[in-house]
Amino acid sequence: MARALWKGAITFGLVSIPVEVHTAVRDKQLRFHMLTAKDKSRIKFQRISEKTGRPVDWDDLVKGFEYAKGRYVVLTPEDFEADFGLTGGHVQHAEPGLDQFFAWRPLNGEARYRFVLDGLYLAGSGAHPGGGVTGGPGANAARRIRKDG
Repeated sequence: MARALWKGAITFGLVSIPVEVHTAVRDKQLRFHMLTAKDKSRIKFQRISEKTGRPVDWDDLVKGFEYAKGRYVVLTPEDFEADFGLTGGHVQHAEPGLDQFFAWRPLNGEARYRFVLDGLYLAGSGAHPGGGVTGGPGANAARRIRKDG
């Protein structure tokens, strides 16, 4: 069970009713785990194989989606490109550098969805917050277009 955000009680004279407050939403995002390519065992933050207990090199890691407890489907960049049309298999549209984070996408000063040309708006995955498959840039650009009237 999820941990309560707040615990307390409602009291009416001698009667006390325990109360817990929980979040009303559930996170439905896909969570990928880093796995070794060879035996598909989960990697800890220190890149230690749960199965062997030994360190794992970055080159030996693959991305896997856990569809059942301890059961994984491994997705390669080629799978992302073929199945989802993501260039180079990169979910962020490209590998962002430090000059591409947060509101600096696609470049500093041009990240509010309205571009330098009048009537041109940035709605692709190259705009903040990026992501390629999230739909965030398009939704944010639509809000900007409505606001501009």
